[in-house]
Amino acid sequence: MQKMRKKRTPTITLPFWFWDNEKWVTAETYKGFTVYSDKILAEILRVSPVRVSTWRYSKIIPSKMMGNFAVYDVNAVLKALQAAGYKVDPNKQSRK
Repeated sequence: MQKMRKKRTPTITLPFWFWDNEKWVTAETYKGFTVYSDKILAEILRVSPVRVSTWRYSKIIPSKMMGNFAVYDVNAVLKALQAAGYKVDPNKQSRK
């Protein structure tokens, strides 16, 4: 008989504010908020690139492959992570 692993609750909190080169805004301000690599998305969400690739391979976050790199809609990624149980911290900012 195989034991079932207990599912961990997500402990990562996501940023609420994003830098647009002038001021801090919410992600919903930009409908086409797109990034073109795991590294850039990781910097925006303040997680490691390995975490982003794990989410992508596990189909937790939506992505499109364009050649050798993934393309992400940040708004769709944030919605998918919230649906997966991750919390958004209203005081947390992304990286500039």
